[in-house]
Amino acid sequence: MNIISSNFNNSSHAILFIWIFSLFFLLSIILLIVYIKILRTNIRIKKRKKRILKTKFETYLITYLYSEDENEGNTPEQEDILKKLKKHLDNPFDRKLMVSSFLKLRNEISGETVDLIFKLYHQLGLSVYAMNKLKSRKWHKVVEGIRELTLFHIIEANNAIAALKNHPKKQINKEVQLYLLNIFNFKGLAFLDTLTAPLSEWDQIELMEVLNRFDSQDIPDIKPWLKSSNDSVVIFTLKLAKTYIQMEAEEELIALLQHPNLTVRVKAIDVLSYLNVLSAKELLKTNFNTLHEDEQIVLMEMMQNIYEATDIPFIMEHIHHENFAIKLPLLQILKSIDTEIYNSITSTSTDPEFIKIIKHLENN
Repeated sequence: MNIISSNFNNSSHAILFIWIFSLFFLLSIILLIVYIKILRTNIRIKKRKKRILKTKFETYLITYLYSEDENEGNTPEQEDILKKLKKHLDNPFDRKLMVSSFLKLRNEISGETVDLIFKLYHQLGLSVYAMNKLKSRKWHKVVEGIRELTLFHIIEANNAIAALKNHPKKQINKEVQLYLLNIFNFKGLAFLDTLTAPLSEWDQIELMEVLNRFDSQDIPDIKPWLKSSNDSVVIFTLKLAKTYIQMEAEEELIALLQHPNLTVRVKAIDVLSYLNVLSAKELLKTNFNTLHEDEQIVLMEMMQNIYEATDIPFIMEHIHHENFAIKLPLLQILKSIDTEIYNSITSTSTDPEFIKIIKHLENN
């Protein structure tokens, strides 16, 4: 009887525990459903507010742009829009949407209209909020701020942005460089003076694309950058020397033939070839046997670009070089300079590979 009573009490406790757990579980589900419904409602409200505000801001901006008159000051309608927009500045959500509308419109307009949108951006003081992003610990916020300041040509941000040019975050470095070039054109290249961070190949391509948009080609003195301890700066400067035909840097370019970095030496030969610097060719011919194979090959390209009769002794010395990429251009040059010597060599050769190269030249 005691055993039955004990079992009954134990089962009662178990059933009670199950009921309590079930009620708790049910209550949790109800609360979760209510929370999800509230969350979804808030998201819908936020989306609706965002849509309404976005439309309002875009309408304000377009109206502002097309309310211009010949006077330098704002029209009454523009003043009214300015006041309406200022009311939203203290609200971070509204301000973010306003800037988004500015950025969208900035990318869609050109000409004199751009100056008007710049003017309104300044009058609202939006640059202050963009500059505050430069102090953020989140790198993407800093990038966001620099891009905005670049798009709206905020010159006053120069010192704050230039201070970030050697930032450990690569994405920030790139945006700093693009800001400096977009705002100051070729003068913006001054960041190369003290740049310690590496310039990737993609960075260099982007910088060259920005420079190529400028009508003026008043490039500053590149000679100090050719002596930079940052190899990537030297390589980028070599691209500048080639693109903008910097003949006045000939001495510094020749000095780079002794640079410890092979890539720098090879690119320097390429630039000297493009600029038709004969003294560099003679120097390389003299030191041919001490050159790296990559340098020897690019020297062949130089010689094909600027060859002369005085090259024949060098050609005769190396015409049987084991590297096809060296042997072929030397034969091509010899054929162009002196067909008599070329025919004499080709008719007496018994080397199968040499004969194969000759046949290739004859058929092309």
